[in-house]
Amino acid sequence: MAEHFERENKYVVSSDFVVPPLPGVKSAQSALRTDQLSATYYDSPDLRLARAHVTLRRRTGGDDAGWHLKLPVAPGAREEIHRPPSTPSEEGAPPDDLIDLVSAHLRGQPLKPVARIDTARTRWVARDRSGRQLAEVADDQIIGRTLGATTSTERWREIEVELLEGDETWLRRADRELTAAGATSGSSSKLDRVLADRIPAHPAARRPRGASRGSTAEVLWEYLAAQYAELLDRDPAVRRDAPDAVHKMRVATRRLRSTLRTFSRDLDQNRASRLDAELKWLASALGEVRDREVQIERFTAQLAELPRDLVLGPVQARVDQTLLTAYHDGRRRLLAALASDRYHALLDDLESFLSAPTATKRGHRPARAEVRRRVNKAHRRLDRRLRRARRATPGVDRDEAQHRARKAAKRLRYAAEVARPIEGKRAKKLAKQAESIQELLGDRQDAVVARGICRDLAVAAHGEADETSFTFGLLLGDERCRASEADRKVFTKWAHGIPNKYRL
Repeated sequence: MAEHFERENKYVVSSDFVVPPLPGVKSAQSALRTDQLSATYYDSPDLRLARAHVTLRRRTGGDDAGWHLKLPVAPGAREEIHRPPSTPSEEGAPPDDLIDLVSAHLRGQPLKPVARIDTARTRWVARDRSGRQLAEVADDQIIGRTLGATTSTERWREIEVELLEGDETWLRRADRELTAAGATSGSSSKLDRVLADRIPAHPAARRPRGASRGSTAEVLWEYLAAQYAELLDRDPAVRRDAPDAVHKMRVATRRLRSTLRTFSRDLDQNRASRLDAELKWLASALGEVRDREVQIERFTAQLAELPRDLVLGPVQARVDQTLLTAYHDGRRRLLAALASDRYHALLDDLESFLSAPTATKRGHRPARAEVRRRVNKAHRRLDRRLRRARRATPGVDRDEAQHRARKAAKRLRYAAEVARPIEGKRAKKLAKQAESIQELLGDRQDAVVARGICRDLAVAAHGEADETSFTFGLLLGDERCRASEADRKVFTKWAHGIPNKYRL
């Protein structure tokens, strides 16, 4: 499966538009050829992929004939995944693995052809004086048709500039040249233009009926909708085991849970509680994999730092055997969870909740006072838990108290994020301070978990004739020191005015 990240700008132009010389190109900008391209786009009957800015198509003609899946990864950027045309499913449905990557959007809905776009494309490669390929410029003459019970046809011309080895500065300079020549910047895709008003609004992009303007419910909806969109965007990357994907999807899940809990009195508590329970299930499945990722990275780095004469026996092999096995087992369970009806039902419930959130009387109040009250309550909770942790007896009692304080720090951080549209820089600073406490407590918790793993690994190694527990004993001692150092940093940071300085 071929994949690459796409960064491009689109421009709508008139039929007689002349492409101007682009910066630093001069005579090196020469036409390559004109291709006749035809693409059939697939989607659910209610256009779920289109509303999420995901496109799935089968193209003929040109150098990249076959199946193309485009997934949003950042504003203005998408990841494109290619499959060759010679697949068993080319005459019917798209390949199964591509369908799997969009299953969180489809949730059992069938795929069917929804549009066909025929393009006469003339291409250039913009090069600098050294011959480096800066970008590909495509001049497209387009005929777009909808497919289905009724059809419509539209013709237009557009210019696409896709970065190759050039940078964002070059792209901005090219943008100035094109707009000065009369091109109009357009962010919508060809498919969006063909389908036009047939694409329904996404719950994360439309104002809900139950949130009055300026109310707490509106502020909560904006934050929750953004996290729901992030969860969906990360789903395909998790399925493909992309770096950091599980972590980012887990964070989006935690933000959703934390917000539903912190602001439970502003929302329908029955609906919020049901969502919280299902999000906890999803977070647990993601956490099982993420925790193993962290542990593998941690032990590998620590073993690399130890002098060779202190690494006795097949230590790395023992770590790999134990942790990688647990990681792969957890990943199998996670993929099964993402393929389950329970996960699809959770996404449906989140979407329904965002489409028509039910706010309480508190939720309909002006946002500033209510949100500030919730944030400051989370602030006081963290203060209490840190004080208890400091008084707790070192050992299991302090470990548990610090873990509870870490949860409170996350709750405060996410509540402060909710408040940012209202409180601005002050909420931003509070969120950063809460994050710094959370990270220190997270490092401490990682050390506590690692101590237990070191002990288990040492016991397992001790029973083998060709192994020794010596190195694992050293690692356990290092983890004890890290936990103590994290304690010192947390209590020092909290003691230096943070509780009052950043209160809203």
